[in-house]
Amino acid sequence: MQHPVVVVSFVSGAWAASIEEGAACQTFDERYPALEWAHRWAQSHRPSLVRVLRQDGIIEDEWAYGAFKGIRRMGPIDTQVAAQ
Repeated sequence: MQHPVVVVSFVSGAWAASIEEGAACQTFDERYPALEWAHRWAQSHRPSLVRVLRQDGIIEDEWAYGAFKGIRRMGPIDTQVAAQ
């Protein structure tokens, strides 16, 4: 079973936080509330991942929430590696 991924992205003039499999979606006027919602959802559904996408679809940042540990920041990714 794959762990849930909460994706935060800017879509149609608003920030959206959605579960990758479409289980839930929230929209926000600003980025910070979308990130806060995503992190709270991920904390309560461990193990899970929060992924922030730029407008061009490239991953900007990621945080992993483990089953027993706290948060682990995984990003931002190296842009030179992503370009390859």
